[in-house]
This record gives sequence, structure tokens and C-alpha cells, in this order.
Amino acid sequence: MEAQVREEFRERLEIDTLAQRYDPDKLEELLDNIVEMYCCPRQTQYVGKQPQTTKAIRLRLDKLTSQHVEYIFDVMSNTTQPIKNIMAYLRTTILNAPTTMEHYYQAQGNWLTAQSRKK
Repeated sequence: MEAQVREEFRERLEIDTLAQRYDPDKLEELLDNIVEMYCCPRQTQYVGKQPQTTKAIRLRLDKLTSQHVEYIFDVMSNTTQPIKNIMAYLRTTILNAPTTMEHYYQAQGNWLTAQSRKK
């Protein structure tokens, strides 16, 4: 099952295309985490210290697109605070990407607009 799931996510997330702009090793790590969460045999997983059903996690992961992968890389590259548990942080970011990406970019746009008005 893992090989099939991995290939489906590789295609849907356009990993090979994204590898032209992002570090292929980091993309593979991201894909590893997605596949591990998706294929987890337990009914419940902990993501960001919060218990979540594997079914709910799968539903959220099924919403991921290549745009979400770009967002994840953007968030990770803009993180300025030390991260104690990178795996937990990455998995939380992956899982939240479908529900936070639009708000993140809206906030970025609002901030840039406010900065340009100050000049």
C-alpha cells in the first residue's frame, strides 16, 4: 500500500516538477512524512500533541496540492524561531496547509500593503 500511496502523492503533488525549484532531498522527506501519516495502521495519531484519527488525517492529506507543498516550503524557510521537534512541526504544517494557506498569504499581502502605505 505504501508504494502505491507514495506514487499517487508524488504525481498529485507534482514532486518531480517541484524538484526543479526545491531541494529534492527535502521534497522526499516531505513525501516520506505524508506517506507515513497516511499509511499509519493506528486509528489515532498525535500531530502537534493533539490526537487525531487516521481517517481525519487521510481526509486532510487528500486535499494537498503542489501549491500546498510550495506553501509548506515558504513557511519553513520563513521560520525564525528555534524548532525543538522538527518532525512534529513539519507534520503539523503539512496537516494544516489545506486550511491555513489562503489566510497566510492574505495576511502577507495585508502586511505588504500596510508597509507600502508607510512610505
